[in-house]
Amino acid sequence: MLEEIAIPAEHAPSRARWAELLLLFVGLPIAVAVVAPRMGFPVLFAVFAGCLWVLLRDPTFDRRSLWRLPGRGVFLQITGRALVLSALLTVAVVLFPVQAFGLLRRQPYVWLLIVALYPLLSVPPQELVFRTFFLHRYGALLGSDPARILASAVAFGLAHLCLWNELAVGLSTLGGLMFASTYLRTRSLPAVVWEHALYGIALFTIGLGRYFVTGWAHSP
Repeated sequence: MLEEIAIPAEHAPSRARWAELLLLFVGLPIAVAVVAPRMGFPVLFAVFAGCLWVLLRDPTFDRRSLWRLPGRGVFLQITGRALVLSALLTVAVVLFPVQAFGLLRRQPYVWLLIVALYPLLSVPPQELVFRTFFLHRYGALLGSDPARILASAVAFGLAHLCLWNELAVGLSTLGGLMFASTYLRTRSLPAVVWEHALYGIALFTIGLGRYFVTGWAHSP
């Protein structure tokens, strides 16, 4: 059973906190998708900076979650699951009309650059916003762990609306379910960064990464 996050009294449910959640994690991604879809990453980094500032000023926030490392068994479990699911995705890509390993075959240096930079520049901001910040700030509003996991996953899926394809939103939501579950179990940002990075690299390797970059999904 997942561990319950201790919710301080200061985080009691409130209309203002609900309004904040809906504005930041529903209204903002919809607005970005409709008005300026290519601004997805700049908006992400702006939100990341704001969320980090709020967390560091919050006396109830356990800063150790930013660097806490779970046991080796957790990393092995995360890696093993990622390998199995990535293998299943690879089979799906090969069987269906998707360009399998397209980036790796045609632009290997771009693939190497993504493998090197994606886990450092893209994943940590996303996981801090959608797991560390989201689950700490809105845990009291959502109540149970299943509700927290589902809400975090839906918010993560909505954040990918700016990519304008169902695959990115759907896979992000499914990934969000796993990442939120891992975070609640470990309370470790490094653990979910590692997990997220594994799946991201796998997607770019097997040929689905193009659906996660603005403008690529419908390119030839």
